Amino acid sequence: FYCASFRQVPRRIVLDVDDSFDAAHGAQELRLFNAYHDEYGFSPIVVFDGEGGLVAAVLRPAKRPSGCEILALLRRLIARIRGNWPRVEILLRGDSHYCTPEVLRFCRANRLGYVLGVATTPTLRRHVSGLEQNVAKRFAAAGRPEKCRRFKEFYDAAGSWDRVERIIARVEAGPDGIDTRFIVTSFVGGSGRSIYEKTYCGRGQAENHIKAFKSHLAADRTSCH
Repeated sequence: FYCASFRQVPRRIVLDVDDSFDAAHGAQELRLFNAYHDEYGFSPIVVFDGEGGLVAAVLRPAKRPSGCEILALLRRLIARIRGNWPRVEILLRGDSHYCTPEVLRFCRANRLGYVLGVATTPTLRRHVSGLEQNVAKRFAAAGRPEKCRRFKEFYDAAGSWDRVERIIARVEAGPDGIDTRFIVTSFVGGSGRSIYEKTYCGRGQAENHIKAFKSHLAADRTSCH
């Protein structure tokens, strides 16, 4: 249905993958207790494209998806899309839940571009410790409430990854202190700032699509039977 909704085959699509919470009000099969939400429920994975079109939705237990589970979803999803559009370029965006060795290997093997969040680790922090101090000093010296933001690029890898990847760090100092985020990308060119602010941050719109998905389509009101 998603592919059929296009009048012309697109040259490139962006896939924003994210999960949400769906509270269960009965004894449904596969429901789990989620400590963060303090409720039983499901954690469906929802995929939108960069324009807000719904591509896929999978109902699943309320737990963090494993790399193998995400891989199974991506295999089916990409196979169906490429079955309709063999030459379409695909960019995958997601938060750190989706930055797993299985996902990175799949993207490289199947010509998928990717911009994914990376969980902060002591190894990554060592790359930016000096920059964090410098940005904090700049913010303090400016004497203004506006946040001070800087970027740094380097190549590194988690212990479970197959190879080093291009990692972009965003370091921001403000009234609440230092906030550092990391992303990994397949992009070879482009500035770190542009990739983070214009490409990666665009996935935040997917959260608004999920809210609309719930509000207007009752997507979080699963039957109690």
